[in-house]
Amino acid sequence: MSQFLDAQHSPRDSQSLAADFATFLDQTADLIVVYGPDLHLLAINTTGSRRLNLPASEAIGKPIKSYWENKLKPLIPF
Repeated sequence: MSQFLDAQHSPRDSQSLAADFATFLDQTADLIVVYGPDLHLLAINTTGSRRLNLPASEAIGKPIKSYWENKLKPLIPF
């Protein structure tokens, strides 16, 4: 397994890396959703929540199909 390094090339613990990655995902301008094998939302970032016009707490656990036609499909350019 590779070792992740910060700007000073010192090893960083996995919790710190996870926190940095979570911050990146939450601050990106891209809509990011994670869904499970049953196609229910497991996670959504702040941009996704804003674009769906729902707080994450209301979106998580619902089937992605319920959002696709009315809310997500118009956001995808292809």
